Amino acid sequence: MQPGDVKKSFANIKKLTEKLDYRISVSINKGIPKFIEWYKSYN
Repeated sequence: MQPGDVKKSFANIKKLTEKLDYRISVSINKGIPKFIEWYKSYN
């Protein structure tokens, strides 16, 4: 970790997801490789 990085997070997004009617549409198994591909394309 780098100085200033958040070590723990207890964010609760339940109210926000309900208000926006947001549902996860990409699984973690598909999302991570897609993120890596996106990240590499910008670096």
